Amino acid sequence: MSDYNLKISGLGLNFEKSIDLNKANKVIKLCIDDFQVASQNDSSKTFKSQSEDTIDAKVRDATTTPTSLSIAEYYKKFAPKRNPDKILIFANYISYYQGLKSFNPEKLKEMFSEVGETTPTNFNRDFKWAKVIGWLDKIPNSKEYYVTNSGKEVLNKNFHSDIIKKTKIPKAWRSKKKKNKQNDPK
Repeated sequence: MSDYNLKISGLGLNFEKSIDLNKANKVIKLCIDDFQVASQNDSSKTFKSQSEDTIDAKVRDATTTPTSLSIAEYYKKFAPKRNPDKILIFANYISYYQGLKSFNPEKLKEMFSEVGETTPTNFNRDFKWAKVIGWLDKIPNSKEYYVTNSGKEVLNKNFHSDIIKKTKIPKAWRSKKKKNKQNDPK
C-alpha cells in the first residue's frame, strides 16, 4: 500500500514516487538520525523531529505563529550586544519566522535597519566570526547559509556569559588601530 509521496528536487533533479510506510521509515532514517517515525498503527502518520521538541520557547515560541512576530519583537527578546550575536538572531528569524531554510549575508545586512541598528562597518568580518564559531554554515556549491544546531543552542541559552567568553573575536582579526592604542605607552 502506497500511503506516502516521496519527492526530491534540486539542481537538475526532480524525483517523485509513492512509497509505503516501511520505505518512508527507511528514507527518514537515512536522511535524519533523530527522527521518530510513525508506526503502522499510528493513524496520524506524522514524522516529527526529536530536536524540534527541545528548541526553547525563546527561539521557537509554540504559541506564536511564524508571521505574528516582527523582527523587532524577536530581536528585543535577546538584547544582543555583539554583532555576531545580532547576525545569528537575524539568521534564525529568517529561518523560522520567515520560513526560509537559507539566506544570503546581504539579507542580514538589511535587517539591522529594521531593528533600528546601524549596519556594522565591518559586516564581513562579523559574519565570518559567526561562521567560524559554528553558528552559521554555508550550503555547499551555493552563496546561501543556514543556522547550525550550535547556533540554535546559543539562542536557547540566550547568549549565556560562558558562550560570550568562548566566542570572543580572534586576536588576529582585531584592527591594527586597537593594537596600536594598546601598545602606546601613554
